[in-house]
Parts: sequence; C-alpha cells; structure tokens
Amino acid sequence: MHTQTLLNNLPHTDILHLACHGMQHEENPLASGFIMRDRTLTIADLIAVPVPNAFLAFLSACETAKGDKV
Repeated sequence: MHTQTLLNNLPHTDILHLACHGMQHEENPLASGFIMRDRTLTIADLIAVPVPNAFLAFLSACETAKGDKV
C-alpha cells in the first residue's frame, strides 16, 4: 500500500494493523517509522492524522523493541 493511501483512509477506520519492516531514529524518535512501498511512514505522519473512531492500533516492526541507547 502506498503511504498516502493509508493516511487518506486512516480517519475513516477504527483499527490499524501494521506488521512490516521498520526503523528507529535514535536522534529524532518522531522520524522512526514503518517501511512502506513508496517511503517511510513516520510516527510524525501517524500522529498528525485525526482518527475519531480509533479502537485499536497494532504496530509491529523490526527495531520496535530496540529501546534507547544505554
């Protein structure tokens, strides 16, 4: 799926399930995200979209359990 398609449809859904490749941006956590077909869907992209019917978001990707630098 293309990123803009997902973002356009997100306000009309109540469940989001992403299970894909991801990357963690240690210096800017909001730049972390999910690798989509056309670009990275960042956390900043997701939090900018109002989702009035949100019920569940299941986000799973490599590096999601990486954590902070110690």
